[in-house]
Amino acid sequence: MPDFSNGNTNKLVKYLNIKKEFICFEISERHSVDKNNLEKIFNHYKDYNYNIAIDDFGVGFSGYKLLYSLTPDIIKIDRFFIKDIEKNIKKRIFVKNITHLATQLGIKVVAEGVETKAEFYTCKELGCHLAQGYLIQKPTTNSNEILSTYPHIAKIIDSDKRSSNKNNKIEKYIQKIEPMSIDSKMINVIEYFKQHPQATILPIINSLYEPIKPLMMLMVLEIKINYSAFCRLSERFLL
Repeated sequence: MPDFSNGNTNKLVKYLNIKKEFICFEISERHSVDKNNLEKIFNHYKDYNYNIAIDDFGVGFSGYKLLYSLTPDIIKIDRFFIKDIEKNIKKRIFVKNITHLATQLGIKVVAEGVETKAEFYTCKELGCHLAQGYLIQKPTTNSNEILSTYPHIAKIIDSDKRSSNKNNKIEKYIQKIEPMSIDSKMINVIEYFKQHPQATILPIINSLYEPIKPLMMLMVLEIKINYSAFCRLSERFLL
C-alpha cells in the first residue's frame, strides 16, 4: 500500500456515518506481503479500534507468525480444513488446536466454506465461534439479502440441542450477571463491586454486545482487588 496515509479511513467512516466496529480489514495467507509494512498499517488501524482478520488461515507458511505479530480480532480457517471435516480426524485435530489457541488469545474463529449440516455440527463441536459458507448464505452484492439471523440455521441449531442428552442441563449452574458497557465510567465499576462484595468477575461488552477479550477481564478483576485493599486500609486508619 504505497499510497497509504494517515486519516483517510477515519474521514470516510465519519462521512458515511459507519461505526468502526462494523469494519474489518482482512489479509489473506494466500498472498505474499511485506511483513514489516503490514504490521505498521494493521497496528495503526488497531489503535483506532478497527477489526483485523486473517483470511484463509492455515494454507500459508506464515500463519502462526502473523497470528503472533498481529494478534487479529478474527481468523478464518480455510475451506481446505473444513470440507468433509466430520470424516477426517486429521482435519478435526488441526481445527481443534487452532480454535483452542485462538480462544486463549481472545481471537474469534470463523469456519470458512461450510456447505453441509455435518460440517456445521462438527465445527460447532470443535469450538468455532462463527461459520461462513453456502449453507448459511451464498455470496451476494445485494445487502438486502444479508440477514441478521437465518431461520434455517436456527432450526439446525435447535435440532442439535434436542438430539443432545437432555439430562445435561448446565443452565441451572450458570450465574447470570448483567454486563457493563466498555464505555461505562470507572466509578460505576467500583460501585458494582461495592454493592456485590462476593462477585469475582464483571462481564464487559462492546457496542455490539460482544464480550471484551480476557485481558480486559483481568484488568477489571485487578480493580476489584485494589478496591478491596483500599477499603481495608481505610478501615485500619479509621480504627
